[in-house]
Amino acid sequence: MLKLAKNNLLKILKMKYYYKILFFLVLGLCTSSMSAQYYRVYGWETPQKGWLEIMLWNKNVAKSDLTFEQNGNDYSSQGLYLHSVEVEYGVTDRFTVGMYGDFRNSSDVSLSYYRFRAVARYALFTKYQRFFDTALYLEYYQPSKDVEDPSEMEMRLILQKDLGDFRLMLNPTISKDISGEEVKDGVNGNFFGGIYWRRYYAIQLGAEYYGRYGQIRDLLPSAEQEHVVFGVADLKFFKGFNWQLGVGAGLNSGSDDLIIKSIITYEFSTLRPSKQSM
Repeated sequence: MLKLAKNNLLKILKMKYYYKILFFLVLGLCTSSMSAQYYRVYGWETPQKGWLEIMLWNKNVAKSDLTFEQNGNDYSSQGLYLHSVEVEYGVTDRFTVGMYGDFRNSSDVSLSYYRFRAVARYALFTKYQRFFDTALYLEYYQPSKDVEDPSEMEMRLILQKDLGDFRLMLNPTISKDISGEEVKDGVNGNFFGGIYWRRYYAIQLGAEYYGRYGQIRDLLPSAEQEHVVFGVADLKFFKGFNWQLGVGAGLNSGSDDLIIKSIITYEFSTLRPSKQSM
């Protein structure tokens, strides 16, 4: 898996910079995956070499008229909880690998493990060398044997720009089912973005947008697309710790009405003090 991710990254790196930007932006704006998703906009920074990031991720659908499918049965999305535990390690100062374990429960479904994710992230160039600080994010989804979902590959372009006290982050994404009947379907994708006010270290406020539009070959009707906006606050109580709290509202009938998310992240070095870079 990691060898495949490395080979794909090397091929992409050979493309001219602005062609990469245009390629992912076009696909990200035109396509989307409508499966149950966690909500996070990724930034350019990755854990440093020898640093470990541990994350606890929770999402609750507080109000919704939609349903989700599990093993051929439809259940109400209202009251659905998604939980994820992540570990990501800095192989170099620019390249990280990680893995996630995803769990879910609701009023109709007991707590159960349903998906494994493997990720690789690579930050291009040195910070502030280009108009956008740019990174590539590759993710592999493998559902558990008890879940009738396809395996999936996802690639995300991370674009970040600091504008005074504000930081803009854009995540156009493409994905493709690689198992099951969905293999014949076209490329999927989505577009995430956020802007954050970073004047103070201890608390940073932001607004995020998440849009999903359907397959590039067959866009969904506007009423069935997903458009969600979040207000978020990042709380930093001490170095290496970040707690993001967010409340999201669906903007159309194809979206959950009210979503609450919590992402707790802690980074620390696994290197001996004498070997840490200054």
